[in-house]
Amino acid sequence: MEGHGDLVTLEEGWTKLRLQGIEKVQRFLEQRPERSQANKRVCVVSNKDYAAIYTMVYTMCTQRSPYNFSQDLYQLYGDSIVRYVHSTVLPSLENRRGSDLLEELLCRWDNHRTLVKWLQKFFAYLDRYYVKMYMEAPLIKRGIAIFKDHVFERVKQPVSAAIEDAIRRQREGESLDEESVAQLVCMYIGLDPEDEGLGLYQRELEDLLLASTKQFYDRKAREWIASSTFAEYLQLAEAALEAEARRCERYLHSSSSSKLLGVVVRSTLQQYQQELLEKDTAIPFLLSGERRAELRMAHKLFALVDGAVEALAKQFKMYISACGEKLVQQRITTLRETQQSRAQGLTSSNNTTTMPQQQRQQDIISEHRFVESILDLHDRFKSITLDCFRLQQRASQISAGSSTRPTPQADSLFQKALKEAFESFVNAQSLQPPFAQLLASFCDRILRKAGGDRMGDDEIEECLMKVVEIFNYVTDKDLFAEQYRTQLGRRLLHETSASLELERLLIAKLRLKCGAHFTAKVEGMVNDLQVAAGLMRSFQQQQLDEQRKKHIDHEESRTDDAATRVKNTSSASTVETVMIGSVEFSVQALSTAHWPTYPAPDLRLPPQLSQCVSAFEQFYTSQTQHRKLTWVNSLGTALVAAQLQKRQDLICNTMQATLLLRFNRHQDGTQSSSSSSGDPLLTVQQLVEDLRLDEPTVKKLLGSLMLGRFKILRKNENDTFQVNESFTCLHRKIKLPTPVQEETQCRARVEEDRSITVDAAIVRIMKTRKSLSHQQLVGEVMAQLHFFQPPPKLLKERIQDLIAREFLERDKDQPTQYNYVA
Repeated sequence: MEGHGDLVTLEEGWTKLRLQGIEKVQRFLEQRPERSQANKRVCVVSNKDYAAIYTMVYTMCTQRSPYNFSQDLYQLYGDSIVRYVHSTVLPSLENRRGSDLLEELLCRWDNHRTLVKWLQKFFAYLDRYYVKMYMEAPLIKRGIAIFKDHVFERVKQPVSAAIEDAIRRQREGESLDEESVAQLVCMYIGLDPEDEGLGLYQRELEDLLLASTKQFYDRKAREWIASSTFAEYLQLAEAALEAEARRCERYLHSSSSSKLLGVVVRSTLQQYQQELLEKDTAIPFLLSGERRAELRMAHKLFALVDGAVEALAKQFKMYISACGEKLVQQRITTLRETQQSRAQGLTSSNNTTTMPQQQRQQDIISEHRFVESILDLHDRFKSITLDCFRLQQRASQISAGSSTRPTPQADSLFQKALKEAFESFVNAQSLQPPFAQLLASFCDRILRKAGGDRMGDDEIEECLMKVVEIFNYVTDKDLFAEQYRTQLGRRLLHETSASLELERLLIAKLRLKCGAHFTAKVEGMVNDLQVAAGLMRSFQQQQLDEQRKKHIDHEESRTDDAATRVKNTSSASTVETVMIGSVEFSVQALSTAHWPTYPAPDLRLPPQLSQCVSAFEQFYTSQTQHRKLTWVNSLGTALVAAQLQKRQDLICNTMQATLLLRFNRHQDGTQSSSSSSGDPLLTVQQLVEDLRLDEPTVKKLLGSLMLGRFKILRKNENDTFQVNESFTCLHRKIKLPTPVQEETQCRARVEEDRSITVDAAIVRIMKTRKSLSHQQLVGEVMAQLHFFQPPPKLLKERIQDLIAREFLERDKDQPTQYNYVA
């Protein structure tokens, strides 16, 4: 190269680069005894030498052709790395196995990356211009590829096997250098710049680890299932999942987490799912022992298996159903034994038309306890549902690697299981009376003042919340509504409601569940009281005004014998009363549109009461001429002062009071025999004629006054009745039992209303659809009836009735097809 002193030849330049740079770095890397010293600052190439090397590369790459050696330097760069690998790296890895091989490979990988970084600095000008211009691989990428092709490809199998073996031994309890394994995993990823660096890792290491993991946990699961209880097995499976999750977090790639956990789930849970659930120590055992921690664990783990939560929910439902059916059977058995005991204890003198007050009270307590047991059962399993069966990520979410954390709430499968289980036994046909009536009577008991004395308002409110939850499972909601309406009327009229606010609270909750139509009547009943109270105040004012005009002193004295106070009461407020003659009188004028239909016989009232009724009817007629008053004397309340052994104040209904007044010693205009004491002796027929009541009603009234604890009347041998003057009681004020059979009347009203509702639904559907088959019509009718489920027999009867009434007709060609008759 004479005459060109400024030019640098390829041989001259490469020799300087090799001697001053490349070999210095290689010698430095071979002299390091410990990988831990790699981060220490050591002068490998001085700044002066580095500047000289960079300048040499620059000069060789910027000389004019044919002295531009950019391509040659790029090739020599790679060749120098290859020579180093073959002369130094590969010999150091020969004959090494296991952890020794892993340690040496990791050291050589660290050295190689350091070498490549240094060479990239030396040949940076190539990266900056030549590589970009000719679309060659960047220097670092080419250097890494050389290590992969010449080193890793030769040792990948023993290296992957060694890593797998080290992890397997760690699972068995041995120690593992997790930092080294993590760096080796990074090597797998770093050697494969394609596919985000995961292709090589997944092919050469991850697949091997997954297969090894499956073998390991298949073997472990066989051991666990043979020797462990349900809870112990789940604890071992949970520990395995946690261990594998930590393994992925510490030294495997995050993408392996869902795959590795999926293998553990399939090996330990999925393949033994049925066998686990059939163990004696499975879900029923845990539920019976309230082992909530184990139940939570079972739900969490089974949520990882497709379809397993459904099997868990099925067992949950079956256990609840069994518990509920047991309570129902206990109720039926107790009721049967009670009836048998009473039948054996009956005597010829018993009046079978009237249940003794004591027996009726026992029945009420028994029904109350049964409903309480159902509420307690629901509380228990609702608490378990919310506490143990919270919504979990499903197996599909985990396999997809979802990291979304669900909002804590009860799993809908278990909520459905709880609902269906309770529906199965609270609507049992064997329960008599039906549970809907028992639940309404339970509300009546806790909403009456007697219940309020035992429970505070907060406790009653909490109890009503539970009632509404159970009510949601009741099929015969209309039966509950009618029974509740009947008993609400009794509470309001007899002023026995604990609180009108609590009544409104329950009505509001029922309205929220079933809609305004469901509670329209009971809301009207409560509102009616306010209207009636205003009307009574007006009547009171009118009577006071009339008395002032006639200069009558409304405070004149009243004799005890004649003193009778008749009061139709409500709990809306303190009822205003009016003195009419010798009677303190008040009235509740209510709308028949809202209140249940009560029997209203044409009772002949005594003069004292007839005077009061006439006064109010005159007043009411002056207020409105478009309404008719019907007096329901069976719901009125009277306080009768009776002079027996001592003064006794008898609380009874108006019909009982009227009958008792017939036994006064001085009744003008009556003809009856008398006893030696002067008391009238009356027969049933005389009372029937005098009171204008039918004979069965009179007998019921007599039975309520001469049977049970309070025998105010007595029956003589000649079938006459008279006052029992020997009767005495420690309490001055006595509440007499009333002969009412609301349950039978309630059921009859519901059956009648159901027929009307089914008729309306059928006509409404057929008017729209014009023609439907029997099955289609039944299906659409069932879908529209939300408050009860009519039996097929009732639907068939109503369809036949509508055909007879010419609302429908059978199709001539298809007998199972119905057509609407316009």
